[in-house]
Amino acid sequence: MTITTVVQDLSMEQHAPAMSARCRAAKRQRGTTLVESLLAMTVFFVSMIILYACLLTSQVQSTVNKDRHRALQDSRALLEQMATIPIMNLGDVFPHDTWIPEFNDLHVRDQRVKVLYANGDPEAVPLAYEVVSNWSSMEGRQAHMILKGVRAR
Repeated sequence: MTITTVVQDLSMEQHAPAMSARCRAAKRQRGTTLVESLLAMTVFFVSMIILYACLLTSQVQSTVNKDRHRALQDSRALLEQMATIPIMNLGDVFPHDTWIPEFNDLHVRDQRVKVLYANGDPEAVPLAYEVVSNWSSMEGRQAHMILKGVRAR
């Protein structure tokens, strides 16, 4: 044996306990524990439930907005149609406080549209009126919209 091999053997013996402690620590930290895995899965599932709730809420709100927009377009179409009719005939074509069958369920579920004249008089000067639109939302709730108009003789 030479002097260098003796020194190497002595240094290996001094470091052997430290090396085995490091190896044992490394073996303990190789994977995740069951508790850590369950905690990670719980956080993941809770975040997925929150994300699903947000998506569901946005889809419902999108449908509500779409129905509201369609009802507005139908009411505007009636206002435009009323603008083309001579003012003296409006009360005959669209009677006061009567549902207009052409607009029933036109684009929105359970939609009904009617015209209300100021003081119930379609002969008034100037003629003020309201177009009232009622419909059912996706959840079955009743919704309504009122558009006002005025025509002079």
